[in-house]
Amino acid sequence: MKVASRGHTPVSFDRLLLAFANLESYGIDTRILPGTNPDRELTLLRASIFEAFPDGTASCVFLLKRDISCFGCTGTLRRPVHLHHSGADVTKAIGAALAEVGLGIAERPGPHTVTVVDVNEANTVNLPRKSMVPRLHQ
Repeated sequence: MKVASRGHTPVSFDRLLLAFANLESYGIDTRILPGTNPDRELTLLRASIFEAFPDGTASCVFLLKRDISCFGCTGTLRRPVHLHHSGADVTKAIGAALAEVGLGIAERPGPHTVTVVDVNEANTVNLPRKSMVPRLHQ
């Protein structure tokens, strides 16, 4: 992804936020949450979404605030970061949104977690890619 006016690639954190905005545009709630227990945060977030939209799917993806330390002070991803989500209903969308901005899913360590790497950075690109998801727009 190139920024036309400057000719450089935005840092990893900015690209993650762009992916979050893309997911939001499809009705998937995205957040950075202050808690430390992803299972508890998922339960609370989904309850909040169901309260606001009782007939909705409560699809969501979130990053725990503590995991922001995976990004350096300039926003570059220094090590893989975990995103937590509502389940299989959003995994393909997460992969597509990440791929659009030069990030990728390296692995799925659990049913509600994906490990994200920056495919443009040498420090995270050498991880095994068990389940890269192709772009939706080709």
